[in-house]
Amino acid sequence: MKQLKYYTGWLFLVLLTFASCQENPFVENPSGETIIYNLQITNGDLSGGARYDGVIDEDAKTITFNISAETDVAQVKFSGKLSLGAKLDKESYNFIEGKDAEAKQLTDTIRIVNVKNVQDYEVILNLADPQSTPILSKLSVRTASGDTVSAVVDLDENVVYLNTPNETEVTFNSITTIPARAEYVFSNLTDKKLNKSNPGKLSLDFLGLTAEYSISFDKSPAAGMNFLSPIIHDFTTKTTVYPDFAAEMTRSADFDGKYILLVSRQDGINPKLLKASDILADAPTTPIMLSTVGIAGGTYVISSGRLSHGHIYICNLSTGLADTDAGKLKLYHYASPTSTPELILDFNGIIDAGTNTKSTGRFGDNISLDLDEDGNGYVYFAHQTAGEILRFTITGFTTVSEPLLMHPSTTATYYACYNRVGTDNEYLYTSTVASVIQLMDKDGAVLGEINKLKHVDMGDATHGTDAHIISYNKGRYLVMTTAKQQSSWANPTLFIYDITEGFNTVAALVNFKATSPNPVYTYQLGTATQSACAGITAYAIVDGKLCILAAGPKAGMVLIEFPKNQQ
Repeated sequence: MKQLKYYTGWLFLVLLTFASCQENPFVENPSGETIIYNLQITNGDLSGGARYDGVIDEDAKTITFNISAETDVAQVKFSGKLSLGAKLDKESYNFIEGKDAEAKQLTDTIRIVNVKNVQDYEVILNLADPQSTPILSKLSVRTASGDTVSAVVDLDENVVYLNTPNETEVTFNSITTIPARAEYVFSNLTDKKLNKSNPGKLSLDFLGLTAEYSISFDKSPAAGMNFLSPIIHDFTTKTTVYPDFAAEMTRSADFDGKYILLVSRQDGINPKLLKASDILADAPTTPIMLSTVGIAGGTYVISSGRLSHGHIYICNLSTGLADTDAGKLKLYHYASPTSTPELILDFNGIIDAGTNTKSTGRFGDNISLDLDEDGNGYVYFAHQTAGEILRFTITGFTTVSEPLLMHPSTTATYYACYNRVGTDNEYLYTSTVASVIQLMDKDGAVLGEINKLKHVDMGDATHGTDAHIISYNKGRYLVMTTAKQQSSWANPTLFIYDITEGFNTVAALVNFKATSPNPVYTYQLGTATQSACAGITAYAIVDGKLCILAAGPKAGMVLIEFPKNQQ
């Protein structure tokens, strides 16, 4: 009996111990409150990427927004801070249904739900006057055999290619316009049918702003570049690293179609130009050594450089701006490869003496340049740790003025660039360590943002920098080069993404964020780890081909030619 009692007690103890080791089940504990503390519209404007803050009157239970007329008011999406456990009753709200299409103010009721408790708020949308002409986004037709065919819209030429060259007649199927509530009219549509002999035109009208498209039954011309037939000129660790990149002192390079500029911090190594024509012909190239006469001062007297319309710019590195020769940030200009450098910026950090605005940070690790053909534009220097950007105005290639200290929301912990997108007031801000790519205007205001991506089968782009958006042959591409500072980081690689989808840059990035696309092309520059984790990207059109330069310290450089897609 004693033995039996012993085992019984032991079993009870085991069961008790087992029960006590189990985790308590997770139990939601909502507050029961139904309060909206703040609310934003997250899909505003023509692109669907703008955010608008609402003004809440808690007593009246109203939330008022002042938004662009181009916002898709048929499916408004919200985000904000709600009571613990609370949520809105819908993912999106249709404010225009049953309303006058030209109304300047729209209202609808949204409901916040928390367990059994609910609270209604009236949302008021005040619409600004329309600013943007409507855009045809998508159109599809059906053939005589019943196949649905998607048209291609050429927004540059305002032509709709139906992609039905063998059909004499097609049936209109569907259309998507931006804004969604734009009205449309076909000039020659009969019983929903378009005839090849006279397809007519398509007209759009958005609150008085109009656009018109020609209609063609032809197949759309091939767009973009051919990634299946690149011509690769490799000077990376895959072959033989170009000597300037063998160590870590060359952290800056540029390419303008005629020359490749290499800038090294190493004492005794002059900045140099390589003839792109020699490299593209796989011929020996003799470097053109740039003069360093008169260049002095800084932690490194030479640090970074850029090319612009045949002109060359070299800056020093200052690790603490001060009113001394060694402490100043300096920028030198070369009118040609044979010119003596001209000092055009000698900056001691004072932004505004009247307000005692001053920057004492480290500048010159990188330089970004945006000049038009007359030499007018801006030069940007990103601080490596403080999250500051210095911008100066340049006129006539050589006059530097108007220092401005910008404070972006993302800190550039390592090599950062501020590259202009086309000719619009848009710039890509990237750094090696920051996890995001931000689209900003010239003054640092954020226009859009995407995360860098890690792909299962196509590499890790999370340490990409020096990003550019390239428009080529009616295609649009996001390109950047990654760097490898630590062994745990992915190998240095050129990434190219096709972001053609979207009528402008912001819309393209909204689509990128929604789809998380794989790159359409990658090229690994080797496996070298570099403490100076500078990824370098540049491009130019040479003889009709898109040529992209990718480089990095210890990784070397590669110049890749991509021909146009052919029909």
